[in-house]
Amino acid sequence: MYNDEVSSDIQYLVTSIVDVNKQRRRVFVNYEPAFVLYNSEIRKYQIKVDSVIMSDIYNEIITILTKRAKIRAMALLKSHDYTEGRLREKLQANGYPKCCIDETVAYMYSYGYIDDRRFADNYIISRSSSKSRRVIETSLLKLGVSADIIKEACDEFYCEEDDYAKEINVIIGHINKKINSIDIKDYNQLQKLKASLYRKGFRLDDINKALDMVCDTNEY
Repeated sequence: MYNDEVSSDIQYLVTSIVDVNKQRRRVFVNYEPAFVLYNSEIRKYQIKVDSVIMSDIYNEIITILTKRAKIRAMALLKSHDYTEGRLREKLQANGYPKCCIDETVAYMYSYGYIDDRRFADNYIISRSSSKSRRVIETSLLKLGVSADIIKEACDEFYCEEDDYAKEINVIIGHINKKINSIDIKDYNQLQKLKASLYRKGFRLDDINKALDMVCDTNEY
């Protein structure tokens, strides 16, 4: 339920209505995008440019949109795990007002449907065998996970005594995939391999250590 009661003296002046598609239109209130409604709802509430939406009607619309946003969020989460940030982006792109999105996100958190820490943990586990910690951290930031959650999750996964070994093993895995297609004794090919690994987010010292280990194993 929309709990932020609107004062009866607030004026909701419809300043423009823009088509979103054949079925829906975006309503601007006081020159700001307010919400997206179906054409039938536009007619039902008699929303027209230069008309005023009464507070009780406005609240009714917000309540309807909040329920609709929750249904939309559930549909999204059935097929894909979302961070809070990405879920907000999806709902905003669908035209839902911030108040509806806020309540929807709180609802999803309350039932455990979204959990950024859980998302970060699963993301790290699934990608730690092929990506560096730095790349994983950057990717999680882009996915909308907060820096604090990322640091906490990574610190726990990459405990100090294991961090170095895990990174080295990942680099060795990448090198082994290339070992049969390059001449590791060739300076230029070796430098290209190092550059490729560096772009993946691995530290140069770790790359050199992994190369030494691979060379020792293969007796180059």
